[in-house]
Amino acid sequence: MLFKSNKKLNAAYIRTGEIRSGEVTRRRFRDEEKLAELQNSILSVGIIEPLHVSRVPGGYVLISGERRLEAARRLGLKTVPAVIEPKMSESDMLVRAFIENAHKEDFSIFEQAAAIRRIMTLSGKNNAETATLLGIDEDLVKARLKLLILDEEAMTVCEAAGLSEKWVNRIVAMPQSERGKLFFGLLNEAEDLASRACQLRERLQLDSEEAPVRTVAIKDVRIFFNTIDRAIEVMKHAGVEATTERHDFDGLIEYYIRIPSRDALARR
Repeated sequence: MLFKSNKKLNAAYIRTGEIRSGEVTRRRFRDEEKLAELQNSILSVGIIEPLHVSRVPGGYVLISGERRLEAARRLGLKTVPAVIEPKMSESDMLVRAFIENAHKEDFSIFEQAAAIRRIMTLSGKNNAETATLLGIDEDLVKARLKLLILDEEAMTVCEAAGLSEKWVNRIVAMPQSERGKLFFGLLNEAEDLASRACQLRERLQLDSEEAPVRTVAIKDVRIFFNTIDRAIEVMKHAGVEATTERHDFDGLIEYYIRIPSRDALARR
C-alpha cells in the first residue's frame, strides 16, 4: 500500500462503516461512469490521496472524499486511508467542506446553495461576511441563495434534466404562477425521475445540448494550492518522492508536479 498512518498528520485506516457523509459532501447524483473509472484505479494502485474526516460521537463525518468512499464501499473495502482533522465546530466543518469541494464539478449549484444557507444559519454571518469566509464573491452568495426559492423536488428534477445554471436562473426569475405551470405534474416523487426530467426539458424546448459543467467562482486561488500541498505532503509521508515547482510570471502561475510512475514505484 502507498499510504501509511502518520502521527504528525494524525492519519489512519478507518472502517468505512464508521464514516458518514457530511451535509456538504453528500451528493444527489453520481456519475456512474467516472465512479467506475475510480474503482478501477483503486483496484490498480489503491487510494493514493486519503479522505479527510473529523471525529464526531459514534464515528467520523466526511469533509472531502465522497467519491473515494463510495468507490471503496462498492469494492467491498473494509477500511480507507484518512486524515483525521482536529476537532471543529459544525460551522467550521461545513466551511472547510465547502472550500474542499467548491472546485469539484459534481458539487451542484443547489448543493452549494444549501451549504451556504446552513453556514450562514450556524455562523450568524451576513452575505458579505460569508463570502469572505468561503473565499467567493458576494454576488455568488446572493445568486446561490436565490435558488432556494425552488423546493427540494424541483431542484432534483432540474438536476436530473441537466439544466445549465443559465436555465435554472431563468426558472427562478419566472413569476410564481408561470413556474407552477412549468413544474405541474413533475414533482410527484412516485413517478419516474428520468421521465419527469425529460418532460421538463421538453417544456423548456431544450434540444440535446450537452449537460453543463458545474462550476463555482473562486476568488482566492490559494484554495487550489492548499489542496495540492496537502496531497503532496501525504505522498511524501507515504514514501512517494513527489516534488513541486512553481513559477509566477506575466500574471500567470505555472505549477509542476513530479511523481514516480507506477512502474518506478513497483521496482522499489
